[in-house]
Formats: sequence, C-alpha cells, structure tokens
Amino acid sequence: MKIAEQNAEAGEHYITRNSNEYNEMFRKAAGGGIIAGLIAFTKTFMEEMSLSYFIQGIFKSINYSVGFIGIYSFGFTLATRQPAMTANALAAKMHNLNSDKERSSLVDEVVNLIRSQGASILGNVFLVIPTTLLIFSIIFYAQGAPLMDKEEALKTLSHYSVLGLTPIHAAFTGFLLWLSSVIAGWVHNWSVYHEIPQALASHRKLKAMLGPSRLQRWITLYQKHLSGWVGYISLGFLLGMSPKILGFFGIPLDVRHVTISSGTITLATASLGIDFLYHSQFWLAFIGIFFIGIMNVSVSFFLAFWVALKSRRIKSSIRDEIYKEVFTRFKKSPTSFLLPPKQKATN
Repeated sequence: MKIAEQNAEAGEHYITRNSNEYNEMFRKAAGGGIIAGLIAFTKTFMEEMSLSYFIQGIFKSINYSVGFIGIYSFGFTLATRQPAMTANALAAKMHNLNSDKERSSLVDEVVNLIRSQGASILGNVFLVIPTTLLIFSIIFYAQGAPLMDKEEALKTLSHYSVLGLTPIHAAFTGFLLWLSSVIAGWVHNWSVYHEIPQALASHRKLKAMLGPSRLQRWITLYQKHLSGWVGYISLGFLLGMSPKILGFFGIPLDVRHVTISSGTITLATASLGIDFLYHSQFWLAFIGIFFIGIMNVSVSFFLAFWVALKSRRIKSSIRDEIYKEVFTRFKKSPTSFLLPPKQKATN
C-alpha cells in the first residue's frame, strides 16, 4: 500500500492536462531520446566486442544505468518509465466515484494519461533516430566503414521482427519496468521507516566534515531523488542482467525497450544502406517497434494498476464502469487520446 502511494505521488508529475504541459512533456522526452541514442550506440558497440556473456551483461547494465541517471539528472523523460507511476496516480483517484461528475473526471484523467504516454514515446523516438544517425555518420567517416557488417546488421533486424519473439520480449521488458518502480518505492519507504534522513542529520562526524547547512542540503537532495536514482539504476541492471541470468538457466528471454530498440534498428539499417528501406525485413522490424511500445507501456501500466487497485480494495463493478466510460469516450472523441485540448484564448 505504501509503495503504491509513493508511486502515485511521483506519477502525478507525468500526467499532462493541457497543451503547454503536453509540449513540455514532448520536449523532456526529446531530450531523453538524445541520451537514449547514446545508450543504443554504446550497447551496440559492446555487442560488437569480444566480451564474455556475463561481463557483457555487467557492462550493459552500467551503460543503461548511467544513461538513465543522465536522463533523470537533466530533467528529461524516459517514456516507458512512466506507466507504473501514473497507474498508481490514477488508482488513487478511484475511491469516490458515486456521481456522474466524479466518474467523468476520472475518465478525463485516463485520457490525459494515455495522451501523455503518447507524447513521451513520440518525443523519445523523434530524437533517438537522428541522434543514432549522427553517431553512425561520425563512425562511418572516421573509420570508413559502418558500425555493423552486413551479416550482423541483418541478424540485428531479425531480432526485432514482429514475426519473431519481439512481442514476448517486449512484454517481459514491461514487467521489468514495473518491477523497477516497485524496488524504487520499497527503498524509499525503507528509508522513511528506518528514519535514515534523521540519522544522517544527527551524525556527528558528517556534521563536522560537511557543516550543518551543507549536510542538510545533501539530505534534502537524498530525500528528493532517492526514489528516482534507485528506480533508474535498478532498471538498468534489470535490463542488462536479467537476460544473462535467465539464459544461464536456459530461458531465452531478452529485453526490448522501445526507445533503445529504435536506436538499434536505426544503426542496423544505416549500416545496410538506404536501399534496404525497401526490404521487407526492415519493415517487419519497423512494425515491431510499435508492438514493443505497446507491450512496454501496457504490461507495466496494468501490473501497477492491478496492484494499486488491490491495495485500495476497489470494487470490480467500479472498474468495469470506468472501462465502459473510457470506451464510450474513445468512440465519441478518439483524437482527444492523442492531441491535447486547445487552450481558450484569454483577453
């Protein structure tokens, strides 16, 4: 229950309700896309190196974690990190739904949430593609050859084909995205329960070394960012090490993150040349990106939403009523799920 409440508070920041907030979300996601492009390049570069299976997983985990912390530190957004947070924020509003007005307000929030996720994914992908193309161009002109040879590039595209295991891998990634939010919430609550900030504030050696005012600034920083740091670092290691650990036990699950996958597909396609855009293998991977995005967001969201509803003991009849009203709203105004409402002009 406490973890759901912690994530609900964080999730409020990821829901946009007007065009200004929508545009700001897109800009933050675009910044995240630039860093994700660097992550995708470094990941691909590591895969080209002759590293052992386990060491490659460690290096990938560090690459993901450093990149994600960079996105967080610059105030940018990683789209698929949001659903597990926003689901809890949504469930927190489902207690008092006795009137039509209250239910309509909740449906408005569902629409805002879906639209916000769309803005985040669009912003991430919109910038990750040109970023990886720029990196590819620099590498190409520096060494006179593409990052991948033809065989490796074709193999990479086949891994992301919609006809393969891509949807399953993407759903597994959605589970890891949700799990990272649970870990972040648990660590935050553990810190509060054990009164870690108070213990740091009363630590004599820290006071003498940093001074009271500087120590308080560090404690404030710790309280504000602990959940974010833990969430992104745990996500990085979950994405990097889970396939390696499961592979050791013969379970062939891999990760497919929509933003990083978009960058990887861009690098592979660029290595094959522009003519390959007409090849069916490219389009199968391109369509696979849509499935990756859908599975990343939906699995992460519904796991968090289900846990949040269970923790708040929301009746199934209320949930069914909300689902019906969301579907009715979609039939009436499908564009509202994609585009923000126009703001009224003020005199």
